[in-house]
Amino acid sequence: MLRGWNQKSVNRDASWPVHGQRRIRALFNLCSKDTSQDDGGRRDECSVVFVARHPSCIFIWQAPSEGRGGLSSPRPPNENFTATHNVETTLITWQAILNLMGRSQKRTTELQGEAMDEREFLSQEEETVGFSMDHFQAIKSLVFCYFGAHDAGAELAIKKGDIYLKKSPGGPVGSVDCFCRSVSLYDAARKHKRKRRFCRKHAVAARSTMRAIARNDLALANERLADYLLSSSKLNDGDREDARFRLEKAIECYTDWGALEKAELLPPKLEDLKNQLSAAFEETATSQCL
Repeated sequence: MLRGWNQKSVNRDASWPVHGQRRIRALFNLCSKDTSQDDGGRRDECSVVFVARHPSCIFIWQAPSEGRGGLSSPRPPNENFTATHNVETTLITWQAILNLMGRSQKRTTELQGEAMDEREFLSQEEETVGFSMDHFQAIKSLVFCYFGAHDAGAELAIKKGDIYLKKSPGGPVGSVDCFCRSVSLYDAARKHKRKRRFCRKHAVAARSTMRAIARNDLALANERLADYLLSSSKLNDGDREDARFRLEKAIECYTDWGALEKAELLPPKLEDLKNQLSAAFEETATSQCL
């Protein structure tokens, strides 16, 4: 698909605004600071074409894994490249990538950094923003889901419903938006689920994503199961041990995927869990000696 890209097919719309071109170029420089050039220029050029023509979460899935935590070094697009509305949607997507990679001053769900500032974006007139607002809400659902802000994600899902999917049926962002909204809503309602059934469903999800080599989904499935086990009012040593395994697996998958900011948030939780296991073991050993 990328090799078949035709420059003439994208020149029928207005060129990118000057401020958009400058910001995109600045992002290219930012993301190429510590990345290798081993893959050559053609792959980099294709990355630019892909993100500019398809400003969607598919790029989020692929970009963090480029060089294990660093984006490839793309070349700036042609001056007469694609329509103006693609600038904002691309920057929204790119900021989510930077948040996942830990390049936004430790920001997680707030899309504020080198690519964009959501406060400036939300201050614009509604008729000016247009479709970009729907794209922004879809990307917010994604970061809410991956950074564990499920209450905010569920609230957003209830307010906006299927607006994005209805306006852009069949779009690459739509299916992932539905998935992320579902995860947040499910988490908000999980207190009504029985523990055994909940654990079984998450275990099935983890196995299926592992077979599909979907590192991002596997990481999320393991993290969600660990959180559920640790939130149980009747927590036992078996649950703690299972949660420890799930957290270690989630950290490994997030690191392999390239979402380093997310991976750095889990070790403190894992360390606390290990301390609990150690304390429980010592308590058991002491009681047996007595």
